[in-house]
Amino acid sequence: ADRGPNTGGMGSYSPPEFWTPQLAAQVERTIMRPVINEMAQRGAPYRGVLYAGLMLTAAGPQVLEFNCRMGDPETQTLMPRLTSDPLDLMLACSRGALNPDTVYWNDRRCVGVVMASRGYPNHYETGFEITGLDDGGECGNDAAQVFAAPVFIGDAAAAPSGRPVTAGGRVLTAVGIGDTIAQARQRAYNRLSGISFAGAQWRSDIALNRSESSQ
Repeated sequence: ADRGPNTGGMGSYSPPEFWTPQLAAQVERTIMRPVINEMAQRGAPYRGVLYAGLMLTAAGPQVLEFNCRMGDPETQTLMPRLTSDPLDLMLACSRGALNPDTVYWNDRRCVGVVMASRGYPNHYETGFEITGLDDGGECGNDAAQVFAAPVFIGDAAAAPSGRPVTAGGRVLTAVGIGDTIAQARQRAYNRLSGISFAGAQWRSDIALNRSESSQ
């Protein structure tokens, strides 16, 4: 209910139903290109991923932040939809030869739910063994993926040797892939239900109140 401590992203979904070609053009024209042009004029031309955190308001899109990296957990629900080779795209970007016409996306829907440590975003403990990562879940690996973040391979002191253990606040993201947001959401939570570690917590309402979620 929008109460409690402020966390980093606890989930994401893609594509958003409100994102239209017209809105994309507006963001590029009024936000992204002015920033890129200004950096070039200051003698610091930018090549790479420029992540803009935006909020849509009655006055149009407003900037919350910029990051010189991919967004987390937004990227986890974008990469499964990318059909182009990301290495080719990044290489072209580094050479200043990126062609938007070579970037291809599929029509699938993705929902990602973050599994976090108990106490996050405040004090939390680490070093708990994570189980269930090797199980593809009921929907199979082609319909669900897991992106691990602060996870390391434990030793005898923290967990059985060679087993993954938690090493941070936002530990992993379970991503469901489907033909609708509703289907992708169900698959994400199904995959999440098969993973566990001591003190695991997550939100139960990711992508719930979306116009497509009833389909």
